[in-house]
Parts: sequence; structure tokens; C-alpha cells
Amino acid sequence: MMRRAEFAEAAKQYRKQGRTLLLGAGWFYAAWLLGLATSAELRPAWLAAALVIPPAGFLVVMTLRRRNFLRRYRCPGCGRAVPGRLRQIVATGRCPRCGEMVFEPDAAATAPPEELNLHCGKRFLPPACLGGAIVFILFLGSVWKFGKEDAANALFFAGVALAVLLVPLTIMRRLHPFPLTCPHCGGEMSLTLLRHTARCSECGRQLCAFHRNPCVPELPPESLFLAVLRRNRQARIWAAAWVVTLAAAAVTTIFCFRKPFPAYPFALAGLLVLSTASARNGKRLRAIGVPARCPFCGTPLRRTQMRCVFCGERPYRPEK
Repeated sequence: MMRRAEFAEAAKQYRKQGRTLLLGAGWFYAAWLLGLATSAELRPAWLAAALVIPPAGFLVVMTLRRRNFLRRYRCPGCGRAVPGRLRQIVATGRCPRCGEMVFEPDAAATAPPEELNLHCGKRFLPPACLGGAIVFILFLGSVWKFGKEDAANALFFAGVALAVLLVPLTIMRRLHPFPLTCPHCGGEMSLTLLRHTARCSECGRQLCAFHRNPCVPELPPESLFLAVLRRNRQARIWAAAWVVTLAAAAVTTIFCFRKPFPAYPFALAGLLVLSTASARNGKRLRAIGVPARCPFCGTPLRRTQMRCVFCGERPYRPEK
């Protein structure tokens, strides 16, 4: 098993590098738009390709980078790469997919305080600067003259607008409005994760005692819970088969009539199948007494999991 501190530091560096790459890609695309505006006249097909290829390439690079990072860390419970909810994994210490612990137990430390008094910072500068940039872009759009076929002018305006929007984001990329900072690492914490785990979502340190709900309702037995999960799994498989069949029928109808309108009934039928299957699955779990929220920590339960991914408790009564 990996250590929480090492994973938290790697996740922090990963997010920091991602923000830097995003800003760099934004400035590159702004310069790319300005270059297209000042270049020779392009054909519509070449112009569309020049506009789409840089963002598509950036998305591919970021997807590969994300997969490469997540494959380095695997859950010891399900054996698969951990999902991309890094802050939740740091705070809860559990795999968001199966709910098993992914970190080594924390070393013995002093007992955390019963309560924690945190104060949010009041930084109005970032939203004010972003609002000013948006107002300036709207002003440019109102005074800029666009011809019916003046693509170069539109590209130049798009490049200038993107650059104006990126200036405050670049200068104040480390500032956040109303931050909730950790008293130990100084990172910006997630209020939701702090409320449900009593841990910092940046370093994973426990900041105060976590009080579980003392009044736990009567939970269903394990055998009944597993039986309902099997029925719900079969219902999801049948719903997926129906949706695939309806999608094939819709595509066939479009090719036959050469218009998209006859495919609308199939699309509505697919949405009806999915919504009906989801409603019936939830109804089966409620019928046996499975709560919608974890009775121990209060977080919403994922109906396909065997335990809460925040506190690790099971929404059923184990049978001996």
C-alpha cells in the first residue's frame, strides 16, 4: 500500500503542472488565432482544421497524461488504477470505486481537537479582475466592426479576447476567492470533504475529531442487499441492450429517410428506458430499507457499492 503523504504530494504537483499546461495552451491558442488572422486567406476547410486541431491535440495530450499518472497508483482492493478524484482520495483514504483503503495506516499521533475554527480569506481581487476582463471583452465586441465575410477580423478579435481573459488568470493563478486554507500545509481545502471526513483534502491530515451519527437506523441484512444488487445489475444490462437496439434502429431510420426527424421517437424511448431502469433500481433498494445517505457520515451513497467511500461503513447488516 502507498503512503498518504507521498500520494498527496504527487497529486498536488500533478494539479499544479496541469494548471500551468492549461495556461500555456491558452496563450498558445491565442497566438495561433492572431497568426491565422494575419496570414493569407485560407479555405474554409483548412480554416476549420486550423481552429480545431490545436484544442483536439491538447485534449489528447491531457488525457494521456492523466491516464499515465493514474496508472502509477492502483487500489489494493479492486486492483484497478485509482479514479481521477484525487482530492477525495487524499481526504478519505479510500478508493472512490470500491471503498477499500488505499493508504497505509497513519502513524500514531496526538489526538485531534474536538472542534476546528477556520476562517475563509476575503480576496475580492481575482473575481474583480476577471469581471473587468469580461466587461472589456464585451466592450470590444460592441465597437468592433465585422463584415459578412471578414474571417480575419473575427479571428483577430477572438485572439485578443482570449488573451485579455488569460491575463488575470496568469497573474493571479495562485489566488482564489474565499479560500479555506489548511493550518498545517496552507493548501486550499474542500469544504465538503472537510465536513464529511474532518481531513484536509490537500495533505490528508486529520484536523479535528470526526463524530459519527450515534443513531443508526435498522439496516437490511447482507444477503437481501446482495440479492437486490444482483437484480439491479441484471436490469442495467437489459436497459443497456434496449438502448443499443433503439440506437441502431434510429441510425437505420436516418439512413432510410435521409432526415433526422424519424429518429426522435427512438431517442425518447431510450431516455424512457434509462430513467425507468434507474427509478426501479432505486425503488428496490429503498424497499428493503437501504438509506439514500450513509447513516454514519451523511454522504450520498452510490447504490452500486458495498460500502461508503467516505467513512468505509457498509449500508447493510453483516450476517455471521
